[in-house]
Amino acid sequence: MRLLLVRKIRGSLPQIWIGGILTGAVLVAALLASVWTPYPPDQQVIMERLQGPSMAHWLGTDLYGRDILSRILGGAQTALWVGLAAIGVGLAGGLPLGLSAAMNRNGLIDTAIARGADLIFAFPALLSAVLIAAIHGPGMVNVIVAVGIFNIAVFARVVRGAALSIMARPFLQAAIAIGRPWPSVAVVHLLPNIAGVVAVQATVQFAAAILAEAALSYLGLGIKPPDPSWGKMLADAQTLLYLSPLQAIVPGLAIVWTVLGLNLLGDGLRDALDPKLRSLRAI
Repeated sequence: MRLLLVRKIRGSLPQIWIGGILTGAVLVAALLASVWTPYPPDQQVIMERLQGPSMAHWLGTDLYGRDILSRILGGAQTALWVGLAAIGVGLAGGLPLGLSAAMNRNGLIDTAIARGADLIFAFPALLSAVLIAAIHGPGMVNVIVAVGIFNIAVFARVVRGAALSIMARPFLQAAIAIGRPWPSVAVVHLLPNIAGVVAVQATVQFAAAILAEAALSYLGLGIKPPDPSWGKMLADAQTLLYLSPLQAIVPGLAIVWTVLGLNLLGDGLRDALDPKLRSLRAI
């Protein structure tokens, strides 16, 4: 089994390796920020504002004299926290709903879950976050709630579709025929066989959550200052593009780096876990 998995991963080059390296670098930056940054990310030294790269400040300082490298590292931590929490909310709600819908196909539960997902999709995550921020004010929790609720609908539909394809297979029909209870069928037979599909979707939604956090922070509806956020850094730098373009380039590249890494990782996992794509590559 381990040899088969290694072969699958090798066959998915270069996406899974490039994506893993890019994503791993962001993870390392976030872990590093939890124990050390060159300067406190919120430390303001007005006399040192708008400095270029130097030995003291490798990426320079912003309008308030804050070290850009420290804020980039802190922003990585913020982005990953938001992404992980939003995916956790989506999986916690979407997995049981999707499995329940699949096991009650075309029944009342399936219909109710489908209509609930349609209702959530009618209000995109960004629009929901704007509404929540207008009521409760900006903050990380509001971003997580808005994106997480949207992810519940996404994972519910993905899990339902994947589970229905597995339920048509003989081994699962046999498990149902001998009278195994539905919770046992779901845990023992369904979840292991749809784990790959869920993992791929999780990487896609992770990247979407990071983009949503950056967009909301850029609009002033996400992370509250002085906490570091790549989107807020872009907002602060937009009036200084000609005077100090590095302030916009660095957080912009950080967002592109992270989202690209997650998308490549998802593509690689999809290729590695999809037998149809593997057979096409072998031709």
